[in-house]
Amino acid sequence: MSTLSSPEPRAPARDLAVLALVAAATLLWEVLVTRLCALRLAFHYGFLIVSGGLLGMGAAGSLLFVWRERILAAPQRWLERFALAALVSLPAAYLWMVRFPIDPDVRVDRWETLLPFLAYNLGAVLPFLAGGLVIGQLLMVHAARIHRAYAADLGGAAVGAMLCPLLLWAAGAAGAAAAAAVLLAAAGTLVMPPGPRRRGLGLVTLLVLAAVPFAESWLPVPSSNEIRYERGQSVRLGEERVYSRWSALSRVDVYRVAEDERGMFMEGEAVTAFPEEQLFITQDSSAGTFLHDFTGTPEGRANLARSLYGLGTEVLGAKSVFIVGAGGGADLWGALGGGAERIKAVELNRQIVELHTEVFRERSSALLERPGVEIVHAEGRAALLAEQERFDLLQMSGIDTWTALASGAYMLAENFLYTVEALEDMFAVTGPEGAVQVTRLSGEVEVLRLLGIVHEAWQGTSEARFEDCVAVIHAGDFASILCRKVPFTGEQRARLMAFVERAGMGADVLPGRTLGGVVEAFVRAPDKAAFQAAAASRIDPVHDDRPYFFHFTRFRDWAAAKALLHAPASQVQGNPLFVLVQLGVAVLLSALLLLLPLRRRAVVEPDAPRVATLGYFLAVGVGFVALEVTLMQQLTLLVGHPVYSITVTLASILLATGLGAWGTQRWFRDASAPFLLVPATLAVLVLAWNAQGAELVRWAASQSQAVRLALGALVVAPFGLVLGVPFAHGIALLERRAPSLVPWAWAINAAGTVVGSIATAIASMELGFPLVLLAGVACYVLAWWSRSGLCGPATPLDSPRATGPRG
Repeated sequence: MSTLSSPEPRAPARDLAVLALVAAATLLWEVLVTRLCALRLAFHYGFLIVSGGLLGMGAAGSLLFVWRERILAAPQRWLERFALAALVSLPAAYLWMVRFPIDPDVRVDRWETLLPFLAYNLGAVLPFLAGGLVIGQLLMVHAARIHRAYAADLGGAAVGAMLCPLLLWAAGAAGAAAAAAVLLAAAGTLVMPPGPRRRGLGLVTLLVLAAVPFAESWLPVPSSNEIRYERGQSVRLGEERVYSRWSALSRVDVYRVAEDERGMFMEGEAVTAFPEEQLFITQDSSAGTFLHDFTGTPEGRANLARSLYGLGTEVLGAKSVFIVGAGGGADLWGALGGGAERIKAVELNRQIVELHTEVFRERSSALLERPGVEIVHAEGRAALLAEQERFDLLQMSGIDTWTALASGAYMLAENFLYTVEALEDMFAVTGPEGAVQVTRLSGEVEVLRLLGIVHEAWQGTSEARFEDCVAVIHAGDFASILCRKVPFTGEQRARLMAFVERAGMGADVLPGRTLGGVVEAFVRAPDKAAFQAAAASRIDPVHDDRPYFFHFTRFRDWAAAKALLHAPASQVQGNPLFVLVQLGVAVLLSALLLLLPLRRRAVVEPDAPRVATLGYFLAVGVGFVALEVTLMQQLTLLVGHPVYSITVTLASILLATGLGAWGTQRWFRDASAPFLLVPATLAVLVLAWNAQGAELVRWAASQSQAVRLALGALVVAPFGLVLGVPFAHGIALLERRAPSLVPWAWAINAAGTVVGSIATAIASMELGFPLVLLAGVACYVLAWWSRSGLCGPATPLDSPRATGPRG
């Protein structure tokens, strides 16, 4: 029969609505989990819990596979049970994640921290398992209508992806969790037959909806009372919190600093006591900065001149300064103290901007009311690309833009501010004799890698000797690299020496001086690539195609990786052994979830294509997440903000994938479908993006935010339309050939996304984003090759099959 003459039968509207509501709640929870983990754990552990959640959805598929006959005998009863389980599981999981005592520094070599962490994971997984049972059952019983059902599933997920950032800003984490519960309660209300239970769930829906604005005050996420830094420095926060607000990027808290805790970062030994009252800003309890007000005390202003905040302006006499990361304002105060007349600071986090402009305006009024001084809400790279003005000095002090993404993506501290291209953009906004000052923690490995990045970017701006244009100054736990396009003058060298001595700092590199040490050896090395290759750690320059600045250990260096396993969570983000262990655990758990039910299942069609099903849906799952995660990372530069990239990319690709599944139902229902068009079209799209993506990013830099958001959606939409075909097409084939394997295929696909997300991270760290995209295309070639095993003879019409809800 011709495909065109047999349109897909229509699924009941109620079931499509339930699918969409549960998918929206599950995706909303998925994004929210990353935010909760960023506050209660190290930010990059969010991926582990999300990956566990996706494995929970895979476990749901395995359970449905085992219980298929029982479910099909009374699908309404089972759907009611699963819907109620989903509704109960979400608030229970939120309470678990908020109240469970967990040490943020998880050490994988200590059972006393590892076991609580595993328990914490299991609690967070419950909504994924319960939601997966609802979604999986509906996909199973509507396998004959899979294109419509899959479109409803993905459409709902897209809505959930867009809702979470909005809800976090408006109602906090508890409000977002309550909103997810509202969606699940609404789904349960639709599932229940008319009667007291439906009316009761309807009332629950309304009550929880009314509680959304107040939930954050009732069940706030606790934060640490101490900010700990890598080299032992800490700030105790006490109990006097004077401000708190969520966004999709972080939760910002502000505390009043006790008198004995007042201070500043990046200070020299000559810094004296701080008489002025101070506040301390924290982001997700893992990063922080002092909120200074230097208008009232000469002692405070004198301290600025003894810190790295004032280095560039004090030494170079810079009159115009571009600052990446306004933070608590210390960079701006330092630039003013050094005589700068024009200061432009960009800040990624809108809450931080509001602290200066609205909440604590009286503390920053001397900054904001000064002619020529402004603070702009923008992402650093986007602001650099769009900037038309030229400055004497660009300054960036201890800035990170880590973002834990949803969808199971393993985001290993990818950072587009510490790449060669980023430093090129920084030099580009400075004048002919301009300079760049970048300050980070003063670990030797970090300094050497950052110096290598600065050197490679600097080469395109100057013909002088590098050692005549760079200085490396360290103060306490921090080190500043100050690099000019032209050599330091004699007067500037003298001021630099005087600054170091006056502030009580140290120096690793000074132009015109020989100090010794490995940092200076690198600066003077004639072959810097050979120097980097011979180093014990990875200090080679980082580029935009592999923006993993903090990945210092080589994958082949097992001894070094093993030695770091005892380190706290905040320091093992790029440990190869740690990453590979996660991949191994994911593979093992996936194998158990998929193979054990298959061995115990008694009723499977004799000719069921088990191997072909495994190969096809595993390739589809891995390929989808490889393309999705990589595009999400790369589009940060195009869209101009990591949160926007998450929301726009994830929502757009999910929505487009759903539209692709729905729109191609007439052409991709049986074995005659031209499936080879899928990998072929994806290959064209990937090659076009790899060739023109960087140029599109630079062109978009001068466009409005609305245009950039639209561009991000337009880039991923063609990918999504194509990616909507394979899963629905495979289920349609399997439903004809071996309907008993449909829920197993759902489990395989979920397991593929878990394994694929970690494998994608490893591949991107070693191979780069362009090759990972091509590897994603290769997965769909493997799916095409496996597809022939699904295209066997159709199941006879009188065989048991999933045609829709019964009972």
